[in-house]
Amino acid sequence: MYKRLQICVLLVLLIPTFTLASDLRLIIMADVQAADIGFSTMKDINTMEFEFETIAKELNLNFKKTILTYDQFTRASLFKQISDLPVTDTDVLVFYYSGHGFALQNTKSIFPNLKVKDVNNLNLTDVHEQLKKKKARLCMSFADCCNNTVSEAVLSRTPVRKGISNQSDILRKLFLESKGDIILASSRREEQALGDENGGIYTRSWLESLTFAKAQNLTIEWQSLLDDAEVRLQNKLTQIEGSKHIQHSIFEINVTVYDPVIVKVDPVIKDSVIVEPTPPKPLPSVSFSEMNKYLNTLVDERISLQKRWQILDLNRNKFFPPVAQVKEYINLIENKLEPVDIDIFLASLVSRAQAIKEINVVENLSTFSDQGKYQIITIQEIR
Repeated sequence: MYKRLQICVLLVLLIPTFTLASDLRLIIMADVQAADIGFSTMKDINTMEFEFETIAKELNLNFKKTILTYDQFTRASLFKQISDLPVTDTDVLVFYYSGHGFALQNTKSIFPNLKVKDVNNLNLTDVHEQLKKKKARLCMSFADCCNNTVSEAVLSRTPVRKGISNQSDILRKLFLESKGDIILASSRREEQALGDENGGIYTRSWLESLTFAKAQNLTIEWQSLLDDAEVRLQNKLTQIEGSKHIQHSIFEINVTVYDPVIVKVDPVIKDSVIVEPTPPKPLPSVSFSEMNKYLNTLVDERISLQKRWQILDLNRNKFFPPVAQVKEYINLIENKLEPVDIDIFLASLVSRAQAIKEINVVENLSTFSDQGKYQIITIQEIR
């Protein structure tokens, strides 16, 4: 069963200096009583609560949650909770909504109205403005709901369908070392977003990207995270048998990333012998998300075979030095064979596309040349 789904995220970091936040406060509002989507919203509650509790633990933040369902599924209850919430300028504040959503013909906002019990005109931006008044370090508003236009008459009659790890460093880079704002939606204008009994397909893609980045990336930025989520979305759409559904996420990113402080290390004098500090390992100069997209394009059978060969040739030198190798993990199991030449591997992706569902770059098990290109790349191949 499919549902229409629209995901919108507004992300605002509210203070200019970097200090360790003390609490991660999560407010979840879910329509668990909806006859058609109640089972899905309950799944979303569990999924998002677990994800943000995990983030809090990794960042040494106190995790505090508020869940609004049943009789508390109202604007009045939500705004009272926000008003009474004790928030400091070192806290992270997150609002997550799962339920019916819609847009009215006379509404200028690109973000959806939330179908709560007591009103029909609660827009996501209204909630976000209330949250921003709390002046937390980071304020995030996330609505998993439909955003298609309906008339006032239709709205009054029927509801609208909803349609190995350095993870602490990764989460710190995303949530504590950035300042600015992000707007994200799961589909372009005139596109419908898909979901099923496991939740929204794009929501799962976003969560998978975050999970994979925490486990496998050396570096991260919001651009590469959202690019990777788009790649995963397209992979999932190709795996729906008989589906020709078209859906693409859209986002705008306006953030400043604070680089971590690099401390100069002086040579160590030991027994009258000068021991030079170990030079840092080269970091990638190419985008992780672009690499992932490149490899997954080579196995995308929606693209003609001839076109995929052309893409291989045109982009090969962008990511790899003249001599490079590949180490494979197949379905999370390490391939015990010796690393293979990169050109042989890339050609095999094109020729074996039908047997491959997804390709992931395991960045923290890869090594880089002095130019920051992938010298030995570790690949997770899902069949």
